[in-house]
Amino acid sequence: MWVDPMGNVVVSGGALFALSVWAVEAVLNIPTIATTVSQFPEAVAATLRAAKNAIDKYGSEASNYIDEISQEVQRRVSGSGGDGGGWDGDTPFQNLMKKFQQHVVGRKEFGDITPGEYYNRANNLYKSEVGDNILGFTTKEGGIFKFNKLTGEFLYGTETGGITTFYKPTDGIDYWFRQVTEWCEK
Repeated sequence: MWVDPMGNVVVSGGALFALSVWAVEAVLNIPTIATTVSQFPEAVAATLRAAKNAIDKYGSEASNYIDEISQEVQRRVSGSGGDGGGWDGDTPFQNLMKKFQQHVVGRKEFGDITPGEYYNRANNLYKSEVGDNILGFTTKEGGIFKFNKLTGEFLYGTETGGITTFYKPTDGIDYWFRQVTEWCEK
């Protein structure tokens, strides 16, 4: 099995699993640029650079398109489980890979987890009932705020759009109380 350094692409038993938009780009180009697993890392690196260049050149339009592709990949691998770190839910997560890069890779808030594991934790909190260790409220506009007192995980989403962000605020419960003060209906 080969896994790219970011955990976005897994090659196992001759099968290729893509867990992000960059991986989708790699998958689309693989037949023409890599013919063996040993060539695969080089092909992925080139494709990652191409995706980054597209975002730099076209800005949010390219980023939005990439997010749409990422959502589609998420839907297609939903429930795949196994060692590929697949998603187990069907809740949309806007900007999933951007948030994964920011909170897991960049800030190291969740330890060494895959994008699928990150999604599953967010999805579990999104679907959790409020009570015991789960604090939460929904605004009249449909904004969903949740906080897990045990893990320090915070989630914001909407009833119609799914998960928007998921992270561990550095000031934990104090951050939660500021959100309640600012957003909870009086």
